[in-house]
Amino acid sequence: MKDYGIKESWSKELVIESGIGKSGNWGSYEPIMMLKSGEILMLFNKDVLMLYNPKLGSFKKLNIYGIKLEFYGIAHIPSFVSLKDVAKGESLMVSKEDCLEKLKMLPEVTQGDPLYLFGMELIKNPFKREVFVELPNDEFQVAWIKMEKIMTYG
Repeated sequence: MKDYGIKESWSKELVIESGIGKSGNWGSYEPIMMLKSGEILMLFNKDVLMLYNPKLGSFKKLNIYGIKLEFYGIAHIPSFVSLKDVAKGESLMVSKEDCLEKLKMLPEVTQGDPLYLFGMELIKNPFKREVFVELPNDEFQVAWIKMEKIMTYG
């Protein structure tokens, strides 16, 4: 999207074909971030970190030692909350109730409509709640819910 909120300004920047569907690699690829090198950090099936090199059209599985076998990855959104405190496990999570109240007040979101119901599903995940409340305004929050819905259902 070249101009925020203007659908006509959307353009396809990258198509990834190689590696997906080959050698049993069918699954869900979720981009996390584009690195300065041009490579794309991706989450495969919510539990494997992959690095995609668009120049070579290749994937590389990243092995990270010292973490649990099960994890959930999301892109970091800058915040005044210290990642060190979060890593220590301190209770800094936003409540479902607070997010639900915010969801009810968003423009373009009406209680009972599909976007509202999808937003309710999103806020069940504590990490998604953190992302939701850290977005700068209502417009970004609505756009994020729509993007998550598209990434989930196509």
